[in-house]
Amino acid sequence: MRLLTRVVVVWAAGLLPAVAALPGADAPACAAPKCAAAGLVEITGVITVNRKLTKRSVTAAVPLYQRGTTVGLASDTAEDPIAYERSRVIVYLEGSLPQASGATHHATFRMDQANRRFSPDLLVVPVGATVSFPNMDPIFHNIFSLSKAKEFDLGSYDKGDSRTVTFTKPGVVYVYCHLHPNMEGTIVVAPSHYFAQADASGHFHLPAVPPGEYTVVAWHKAAGFFRKQIVVEPGHAAAADFLIPLPAESQPKQADSMHSMMHMGAH
Repeated sequence: MRLLTRVVVVWAAGLLPAVAALPGADAPACAAPKCAAAGLVEITGVITVNRKLTKRSVTAAVPLYQRGTTVGLASDTAEDPIAYERSRVIVYLEGSLPQASGATHHATFRMDQANRRFSPDLLVVPVGATVSFPNMDPIFHNIFSLSKAKEFDLGSYDKGDSRTVTFTKPGVVYVYCHLHPNMEGTIVVAPSHYFAQADASGHFHLPAVPPGEYTVVAWHKAAGFFRKQIVVEPGHAAAADFLIPLPAESQPKQADSMHSMMHMGAH
């Protein structure tokens, strides 16, 4: 494998609002011999995070919203904070990639409203995907986003009802509830079906990637965007590792970070 030596990394800490490695739900799958015969390669990598980056969410006390039915509060589970940070990294490819097959567009994505929180509160989908937002709570929710990549307002709806949104542009979409300001979710809309979410150990893989030159993008909500250029060659394994965040002396100017955010459609 031949790796390009030029590495472009964009850091945007402080500018954004405050699973073993799983390939994207739409990632093409094929048996190893078939992939090899077609010249398809798996891209693997490891995300290294050396310190806590995320301010854990705090759900307001019940009396603030209680107007009849009591809804239990979900809480962050106790876990290794560094493992948590690694599992919050989304990875996807940019470049000239084949279009998703017709079956791909029928993949199901959902972000539940349960215990006055989004579940999952981080979701990655390919451009063109439709996400459902079912209400699992015995109270009303009103889900909305003001993000440039997708602006919507689903209105108020009760338990058992659901609304859907189709995401037609790549970008980062921040999702909130008009009725419950503690609720916050994030949907990363990848430009193709080559995407993954790192596992707790930081590992990820992107299967069945055709030969070509690509940019591997890693995104963390608190740390921003990180990019590496790679060349995928038939019969040669490809890898892209990331250190998040960069050491202070390696961080580019703030203007560069803002440009990257605007490119991805952050609000």
